[in-house]
Amino acid sequence: MKERWHTTVTELMNLFRESLIALIPVMERSHIPWREPDSYDDWGSIQEALYRNIVENTIRWGLPDPPQAIDLPPLSRLKSSYANLDWIEVVPGSSSGDTTLIFVGFSTHSRPFDHVDIWRVDQDGVPQGEVESLPLSEVRFHFSWRGNGDVRSVVERLDVLL
Repeated sequence: MKERWHTTVTELMNLFRESLIALIPVMERSHIPWREPDSYDDWGSIQEALYRNIVENTIRWGLPDPPQAIDLPPLSRLKSSYANLDWIEVVPGSSSGDTTLIFVGFSTHSRPFDHVDIWRVDQDGVPQGEVESLPLSEVRFHFSWRGNGDVRSVVERLDVLL
């Protein structure tokens, strides 16, 4: 009998963040800058691999009838429109008004990766304003999925067959 992992998108994002923190000593010994604005492509490639394997692939296998095709934007890269993409939605403790907050990446303010960088998008998936940062302690995460149609589903919990 196969085992199941019951998890949430918030847990996956926290695991992703923990993996980044765990790599800091190795990155420093390898002379690969991880802190903005000094980080560059090497750190970006490492982040992308962890994000893809911890977050994206787990979501793909945790949706109904896995594996599902999902189309997340690349980590830390801004798009002119998110209308035809899936995304990680950042859900703050207080209302964000009529805009959706899309996860762009983690940033460091006082402790490593203690903030979430977000971009507000309108109902049509068009970005509004500049990238902002919110304290990680004040948010949770959902997956906004187009599925097989134009109607979005908001996914918070995942059931992954291991």
